[in-house]
Amino acid sequence: MSPSPSPADPGSPEQTGEPGPSPAPGKAGEGTIAPPPEQAGPRIEVIDGLRGVAILMVIFRHSFFDTLAQPGWGAIFVDGQPIFPFTYFSNTWMGVNLFFLDSGFVLYLPFALGKRRIGALSEVGALYRRRAWRLLPLYYVMLAAGLALDAAWLHHVSDPLVEIPAYATFLFPFFDALWQPRVNGLLWSIGVEVWFSLSFPFLVLLIQRIGIKRFVAGAFVVALGTRYLAYAQHFGVQNTRTLNTLADSLPGRIDNFALGMAAATLFARGWSALRPPIAVLGATLLFTASCWLWDMSCAFGQYQLAAALGGYLMANLAFFLLLGAALRSGGLLRHILSLRPLRWMGIGCYSLYLVHGPLLWLLPLGPRSLMLPLFWALTAGLSVLLYRHVEKPGMLRGKRLT
Repeated sequence: MSPSPSPADPGSPEQTGEPGPSPAPGKAGEGTIAPPPEQAGPRIEVIDGLRGVAILMVIFRHSFFDTLAQPGWGAIFVDGQPIFPFTYFSNTWMGVNLFFLDSGFVLYLPFALGKRRIGALSEVGALYRRRAWRLLPLYYVMLAAGLALDAAWLHHVSDPLVEIPAYATFLFPFFDALWQPRVNGLLWSIGVEVWFSLSFPFLVLLIQRIGIKRFVAGAFVVALGTRYLAYAQHFGVQNTRTLNTLADSLPGRIDNFALGMAAATLFARGWSALRPPIAVLGATLLFTASCWLWDMSCAFGQYQLAAALGGYLMANLAFFLLLGAALRSGGLLRHILSLRPLRWMGIGCYSLYLVHGPLLWLLPLGPRSLMLPLFWALTAGLSVLLYRHVEKPGMLRGKRLT
């Protein structure tokens, strides 16, 4: 089970705990417009639900790493052309894209609503304090636990005098050998998240100067250019079949965050030009195309440029449309994403994410492994404890200090 706080209880992995608007209820199948800021509620339930979807995708990916979750798994050939019947399962790693997009949305929403601003150093300091208390307590607890496990059993860390300071100061994303930390490989995305948080005040100022449209366009250029250098020019190191040290750096992933910030802007303005059913259909088509393209490019060991330019981007646009549909939906989509178990997983997904990493190293998992139920049970149980005793208290302290 996952943590089960009340709907007003703060705390998703990248969520700051700042209030945001909840769409007003409407008739099933009809879109709604965000209320004015003074009517905003403490949480947006569908955001928690989307985070629940993201963490389920990521844990599924790691539970079936060598089978269903491998690019192109189960491919069959018809007249020499590959068909991927399990393409949705083999691309659940894209849940990280959804995490990053949600992070951009939640962080920027108070600024899009005019509730927060970056106009003085004190405001930058307040933002950094909130983010530090939100992300760092659990990170350092899990880093310490990972180092202890490594010293006792795993012995993956080869140079502790270099690696430990790099992990502690978040410098590890700048080193190919440490980019995916040996103490817990899942920390790579936390490194990206932290550097996005550090860059965030400057991105807000940039948006204030050039506007959200130009910012998003520039982010697309930077991200696509970075991924071109990674996959066409081979500047990055391919750590796994789905992770590249350059393509999955902050510049390579900046379009994830930018689309989330664009979604926050549209939501704050009450944008309702695209009906939820159309957005869901578009999201489904784009996500399917992204999964298929990635399988075509990566399943047979040939990392093609099409995957770098299209595979990521189409998934990001799919999640952007899904987020927009969820925020405006008054029907089935909203009902599904507001289900309590899914929301609880979304609220506690930072703990779920960091906890299941070390367990992957400790338990011998396989497609028919009896350890899978134990892995899921330990992940859920330890996550509840860490959420209640580390993650949530740190987040609340950060809010009190600012």
